[in-house]
Amino acid sequence: MRRLGTVGATLVALVACWTLMSAPALAVTQPGGAGTVSPILECVWHVGSTNWLALWGYSNSSSSTQTFAVGSSNSFSPGAANQGQPTSFSPGTHDNLFTVPFVASQPPAWTLDGTTVASSPSDKKCSSQPVPIVAGTGGWSTELLVAFLALGILGVGIVCWRVDPDLLPIRRSSARQGPPV
Repeated sequence: MRRLGTVGATLVALVACWTLMSAPALAVTQPGGAGTVSPILECVWHVGSTNWLALWGYSNSSSSTQTFAVGSSNSFSPGAANQGQPTSFSPGTHDNLFTVPFVASQPPAWTLDGTTVASSPSDKKCSSQPVPIVAGTGGWSTELLVAFLALGILGVGIVCWRVDPDLLPIRRSSARQGPPV
């Protein structure tokens, strides 16, 4: 029974670790005057015909992470306000975060914390097709965490079975057992 308690404690610890890892980071929101978060247009890439990609980043001059939900303080135009831009902005300059496809006649402009930066086909050209370093907001995906949790539980089960097969609630069928003694 003592080993079963150890296995239970291990499973609780694994679930707690997974929960902590999958929880969103706490962000401190600063008022607009504490620092400015500005969009950065890195470059544009000609995909073909009239299709383009704009590569974006941002700069946060405050010493704290700032958050701006997609809306009037964090939006693109024309088109959908949400183009995959981040909503949490760490201090410093962050390049190559995401791309926004556009047609030459409707280049996107990103408004962030009161600053608007517009792109156009005449902006600095990317030296190669842009691939964002961080897709979306980055970090661990839920699917990856669930996979690690499943592998951890499987690993604990295998270790327990190797140590003492009677710990697992798997019963041998009567066809596999020898004759009664």
